[in-house]
Amino acid sequence: AEPVVRTPSGAPFVGRARELARVRAALGDPSAVVVVEGEAGVGKTRLVAEALAALPSPPGSGALTVACPPMAGLYPLGPVVDALRDVDVAALGLSPLAGALRPLFPEWQERLPPPPEDPGDPAAARHRQLRALVELVSALDPDVVVVDDAHDADPVTVDLLLLLASPTVACPLVLTYRPAELGPNATLLRLIGRIGDTGAGHRVALDPFEIT
Repeated sequence: AEPVVRTPSGAPFVGRARELARVRAALGDPSAVVVVEGEAGVGKTRLVAEALAALPSPPGSGALTVACPPMAGLYPLGPVVDALRDVDVAALGLSPLAGALRPLFPEWQERLPPPPEDPGDPAAARHRQLRALVELVSALDPDVVVVDDAHDADPVTVDLLLLLASPTVACPLVLTYRPAELGPNATLLRLIGRIGDTGAGHRVALDPFEIT
């Protein structure tokens, strides 16, 4: 039987010692992308929380957490906006590219650069907005970005995650998701398909505990 792990939270953590060690080790690599998969209630969020609690900084203070609720797909980038809404953007010294964030954060109008010229192409405008979000996250310099329930993320948020998973962003990215919630053409599969068990990619599957 696997040992009972005494975690920084003080509560016993049973049966996931191997998986916890893998996630903790991965978080030491700024280019790491960690995917934790399993069915509902299997302990994905708890596993990540215990790994974060072992970070050198106070538990949770160095993590940017994006929570994707079941209806997140109806609101492009909604979970990301909710996670960043309380940021003091004026103190970050962002480039003029940050003006592209005005439609997402109307409450930041006085603290953002002027809006950039309309490129006349919705795809180009969206890509510029995603680049501005990457700049914002990079300026915040979190210890780790966590996306919980990524199976509910909208396609535009997944596009952002693909950018955040690039080597140019020096911050580990951790995703939790339920494989059963993804169809064969789900946008998230583009990101998961890049994750291997070597290099900076880490895929951690949690199976249900067997009851005997």
